[in-house]
Parts: sequence; structure tokens; C-alpha cells
Amino acid sequence: MYVYRVNNGKRVPMYICGNYAKQPVGTLCQSAHRIKADHVMEIAAKTIREVVKYANLDRDLF
Repeated sequence: MYVYRVNNGKRVPMYICGNYAKQPVGTLCQSAHRIKADHVMEIAAKTIREVVKYANLDRDLF
């Protein structure tokens, strides 16, 4: 995934698939399948919170 900061003239940080830009463009992936950077950060934060919660339940096993 690569950070891409311009979308339709707006400065919206997004991540795009790294395979989309391989030459010739679109051969490995048919679309760039973008996701907003804010959504990636929300998913990462939720995952980290769940790992911390699991680690606190059984520290020895973790």
C-alpha cells in the first residue's frame, strides 16, 4: 500500500494498492482499491486495543 494524497482535486490522504501501479498499469490489479488513511488508522487502533485487552487477560500465555 502506498500513501496517495490527492483525490479529485481534494487533499485527502488515502492508501492505494501497491500492485496497481506496476507496469503496465492495471495488469496485476484492475483497480487501485483505495482506502482513506483515517479508516486505516481506525482499524489499526482497534486491532491494537484488542491485542492489549487480550494480553491483559492472560499475561503469562501472551
